Amino acid sequence: MSFDIKQMIRAAQARAYDMHREHVNPQYMRVLKTIGFDRAYVRASGPYLWDVADKRYLDFLSGYGVFALGRNHPRMREIMREFLDVDYPNLVHFDASVIAGLLAEELKKRLPKDLDIIYFTNSGTEGIET
Repeated sequence: MSFDIKQMIRAAQARAYDMHREHVNPQYMRVLKTIGFDRAYVRASGPYLWDVADKRYLDFLSGYGVFALGRNHPRMREIMREFLDVDYPNLVHFDASVIAGLLAEELKKRLPKDLDIIYFTNSGTEGIET
């Protein structure tokens, strides 16, 4: 059986809200419809989203750090493809990740000199607790 994620997404795009209503969070789907945010977005670039009718929206969401570069930034896409080609042994629990080391090394160059340790977490809660 072949697995074609692009085809799966295209085929299911029109059913996204129905699937969420049935399988994920029916109340949230009602909220989105009530406030007029029940759009089916099919494309994104930089700060813009496009819906199935090819209407463009400027997205003012700023809650996620990734949006500082915009969605689908060409250089980030290139880096992600390069990284996938490395076959990196990601998420090994008992390991000293070279990727984390490289990132920490670069971050320290941009931080005040009295901050000497970088500690990575996956949530704000972990960051606060640390």
